[in-house]
Amino acid sequence: MILLRFQKRVTGAATLAALFVLVACDRGQVRTYTAPKDSPPAADRPGGAGRGIGQAPEVATPSVSWKLPAGWQELPASQMRVGHFAIHGPEGQKAQLTIIPLGGTGGGDLENVNRWRGQVSLGRIDEAELNRIAEKVAIGGAEGRLFDFAGKTPDEDKPARMIAAILHREGTAWFFKLLGDDKLVAEQKPAMIEFLKSITFGAPSAGTAMLADSSLPDGHPPVPGNPSAAAGLPEGHPPVGASSTPAAPAATPATGKSEWKLPAGWKELAPGTFQRARFLAAESGNDKAEATISILAGTGGGDLANVNRWRGQVGLAPITEAELNATATAVEADGRPARLVDLTGPNGQQRIVAVIAARDGETVFYRLSGRPELVAAQKDAFLAFVKSPR
Repeated sequence: MILLRFQKRVTGAATLAALFVLVACDRGQVRTYTAPKDSPPAADRPGGAGRGIGQAPEVATPSVSWKLPAGWQELPASQMRVGHFAIHGPEGQKAQLTIIPLGGTGGGDLENVNRWRGQVSLGRIDEAELNRIAEKVAIGGAEGRLFDFAGKTPDEDKPARMIAAILHREGTAWFFKLLGDDKLVAEQKPAMIEFLKSITFGAPSAGTAMLADSSLPDGHPPVPGNPSAAAGLPEGHPPVGASSTPAAPAATPATGKSEWKLPAGWKELAPGTFQRARFLAAESGNDKAEATISILAGTGGGDLANVNRWRGQVGLAPITEAELNATATAVEADGRPARLVDLTGPNGQQRIVAVIAARDGETVFYRLSGRPELVAAQKDAFLAFVKSPR
């Protein structure tokens, strides 16, 4: 088997379009991929003066190595992924495995598992059920938890399966996710378990960093037949290569905090990475609807790229610029022209109502997301909130 070692650098101030250098030797030797070690401006370094409000802190990224199972095809790592593999079945089946580290808890096991279940058209569960279905699994000499979900793709209604493992180690949440055709993923479960056993963690390397903990889960893997879901970026974050520097939000002189006129029943929550603000708009049992505000410099990656990413998150196919222009609705945000998109997935598990507004060299993304019935009940309040001046 081939031993591989990855090192990756991700900052909260910019998403890097990583250029990986391959050092390939004869059979049995190590292949090494190292991300560029360009230094960020002083204002964007961890703890540096002038760090913008809402930018994510950084923590050192440990290096990670593994033994590649037979038949797995290595793909380029990208964005927050430090490992990315394709697996093909004899009858044209496809699956992909990704490895993503996040600082802290990575958003929490229950929140991530419920999001993953939605990607294969399954309903949410509670903490007790999470603990019941979790399997113990060895990951790099430590004990992690493994979850196995069989369902269907949201867009094509085909049998799909996800096997995901989570390891919390030295202040980092590691996510290993295998997603694809149901039969192929089930057949690959023993290989994945052996792969997890082979994991070796090394010391952090100089110049490498990753996003620290936030309420946002880790990046989304692609749903089979739905490539638009592959953009595993936090709310409002542009694609690789686009400017992702969050604009520093205005503050009130008296308190240094933004003033929000919240709709009745809304609760302010701690914002996640790249978020200006986050609110719990409604909840019913284990189901929730949350509203978020993100502010990015420039176009924030472009309306179409963000809308197609949101469409992927609810199980819809990407659209063209012309289709976006035909379906978006003109609204008002903070006293200025904006446009609204309203997206509900075919499986009825998720709905996103989003407003995009350009403002003085930056773009503001307002988003209400969650169970469709909760989003529907809060849509009018959300639009009134967006419309009200700050």
